[in-house]
Amino acid sequence: MIWVILPLAALLGCAAVYLSRSLPVQDGILQAAGLHATVSIERDRHGVPTIRAENEHDVYFALGFTHAQDRLWQMEMNRRIAAGRLSEVLGETTVGSDVFFRTLGLYRNAERILSALDPASRQALQAYVDGVNSGIANTRTLPVEYHLSRFTPEAWRPVDSLAWQQLLSWKLSSNFGDEFQRSALSQLFGMEKTNQLMPAVPADAAQAAMTQLPRTLPDYIGQRHAALFEPQRYVGSNAWVVSGKLTANGAPLLANDPHLPISLPSPWYLAKLRGGSIDAEGATFPGLPFIVVGRNRQIAWGMTTTMADTQDVVLERLNPADPNQYEVAGRYHDMDIHYEEIQVKSDLLKPPKKPVQIAVRRTVHGPMLSDVGGPVSALPYSVRWSGDDDQGGSFASFLKLNQARNWPEFNAALSNYVAPVHNFMYADQAGNIGFVTAGKLPLRRVGRGAVPTAGWLSGQVWDGWIPFAETPRQYNPERGYIVTANNRVVAENYPYHISYDWAPDFRATRISTQLDQLLATRHRLTPTQMMALQADVVGYPAKGILSYLKQLRGVSPRQRHALNLVRNWDGAMHADSSAATLVTAWLARFNQLLLDRQFERTERASLAKRKLPYLYTSSNGAFVDKVLAAQGVGWCDAPASPQVMPCQVELLRALDHALDELHSELGDDSAQWQWGKVHQMQFPHFPFSEPRLMPGMPTVPRSVFARFFHREVSNGGGDHTVNLAPSSLAADTRYQQFYGVSYRQLIELTPQGTALFIQNTGQSGNVLSPHYDDLLHLQHAGGYLPLAPEPARATLTLTPAR
Repeated sequence: MIWVILPLAALLGCAAVYLSRSLPVQDGILQAAGLHATVSIERDRHGVPTIRAENEHDVYFALGFTHAQDRLWQMEMNRRIAAGRLSEVLGETTVGSDVFFRTLGLYRNAERILSALDPASRQALQAYVDGVNSGIANTRTLPVEYHLSRFTPEAWRPVDSLAWQQLLSWKLSSNFGDEFQRSALSQLFGMEKTNQLMPAVPADAAQAAMTQLPRTLPDYIGQRHAALFEPQRYVGSNAWVVSGKLTANGAPLLANDPHLPISLPSPWYLAKLRGGSIDAEGATFPGLPFIVVGRNRQIAWGMTTTMADTQDVVLERLNPADPNQYEVAGRYHDMDIHYEEIQVKSDLLKPPKKPVQIAVRRTVHGPMLSDVGGPVSALPYSVRWSGDDDQGGSFASFLKLNQARNWPEFNAALSNYVAPVHNFMYADQAGNIGFVTAGKLPLRRVGRGAVPTAGWLSGQVWDGWIPFAETPRQYNPERGYIVTANNRVVAENYPYHISYDWAPDFRATRISTQLDQLLATRHRLTPTQMMALQADVVGYPAKGILSYLKQLRGVSPRQRHALNLVRNWDGAMHADSSAATLVTAWLARFNQLLLDRQFERTERASLAKRKLPYLYTSSNGAFVDKVLAAQGVGWCDAPASPQVMPCQVELLRALDHALDELHSELGDDSAQWQWGKVHQMQFPHFPFSEPRLMPGMPTVPRSVFARFFHREVSNGGGDHTVNLAPSSLAADTRYQQFYGVSYRQLIELTPQGTALFIQNTGQSGNVLSPHYDDLLHLQHAGGYLPLAPEPARATLTLTPAR
């Protein structure tokens, strides 16, 4: 046996030594072709680089170099997703993704944007791309994922960066699924109940094109990749900015924490840039050459998703004699059609797979996404999307934002920004605060975007854009602070339509209430208080639902014990709270019970229930809040007597179901029902956390690799806490968290003021690096890193190649 073990151990040791060379060179001197002058890259104890250069070109070059050193695999996957080229390296399991993104046309958009870039943007992008390729060229050994996937990277191209930005824009704008879901639910339940299950829309806004949708829409959604049609749920962020009039040191305070799907590595990469006119620091996206959120010497900025409706489903009426023609204003027009071939990697030692041929069709409105599910659809539709109109404005905006010095320059930088639409928060050294909504907001000719639009009525479903000067904004408000948390940011009398899909105001209200309470004590606000607010885990039950639940009277001993737990709870979703687990399970079961009853009253009940699974796999606190506020009318049986509260019977029945679950899974001792035991924050690696995406690899090694790359940690927080931590309710991932806070920053606008930031995993995407996950537990515990450069632990000097 020893003669087997010793050679195997030697082989594994040699492999480990070889793969350790994939860690980047961080000390010493390297020559780099394309540099204009010498650059130093100083990395601190967490691997955060401070780039010191003599000019802007070399700053962009060095940022590309460090991105390639630390995040090459992540960049590889992102560009392949955007281009629809995953199957070339991952096999047939990703063909569906490739078909979707080829049809959407992000890479073609990127090629158009590249040709339209202004000279300054093009030069910055090229310098960055040259840096990425220099980083690849100076790699001693590729990251382990390349070896496991059996391919090597192509050179990075400018269009790769722009396609990645297009992919970000699409993902952070995707609400076209809301239109299908709203339509399907209204067919099943009527608009009144639909307005409780989803953000409410006026009756007239939901009428356009509704008569054109088939009555089998719920079935259609299930057949055509149901995941495409799920409402927008995984987009969010918090930000607030406080005037120096209300702070302890008299300077503005800006806090921001974007919310994104959790991944390993983090989507963010921290960096500090110094060179020429650039003097900025904050969070970058690997693949792009600028600070996305952060500060420079004069201003600081943050971002929250506006939840603007910038995608419309456009129903197309096809020519019965020629499905490649569509009707507009009584006449048929030819679609724009081109053909693409998707290469598919075969499993190890298996015969080559045939390429997948697809026809990519577009109408004047946009790409025919109805083609994604297969041949010509029974419900042909295209998607109109603001990102389709980007001519490079979004890319140029961030370059200018990094160097803006005041409020006018901040606005000027954002004036040509396209997508995704965000609320950009602002503070400056002069003491000013503000925010502006930036991005192209459509003026609709047909409908209001709540449900699909009839494309045959007009070739132009949009009539241009809301003028930038008239988008929502505030500057030095009398209140002294501004809060945005994906909630509605305009008054009822705002003259333009932006969205119906605002997030519930739970987080925004909690932040504003906490600020008001702190100010009511006559104390000035401090960075420490803002840190505590970013970590706040008081959930939506504290608003109204919890007070309703506390009024119930249990019948059985275990109901009474459970209700005592609830009455003694303050609504804080701490990881050690048993009441948090109980209330989450209880409301999930209540949500399920109400839906089951409604489905039982509809035709095709079991079929419709299967076709709309998202209703059961994610919690909907706003729905429960609306039902209880309406005394359960339409959802709960009428109370049998005045002594019975509305929905009391249903709530107690749901409580029994929740208690059955908790006793079965966690035991009879309620002290052992701590929220953190079931609420695990998952950090998946793409693709090696998903064994199905590893072609040609036996089952056991796949599982081993999944554990090697994947991370998880017990967490507090909930669906509507400031420290956002929503739960999945799917049977196989119940209460687990896949979305949440991805980055935090807290900036005090004085030269010596507090300035902190952190992302949620680590700087390196290399699983062998100590910086793969060294920030995970620090961020989870509410910790931060200083924005100002720290002492260097390693310094790499890049010199121009001779």
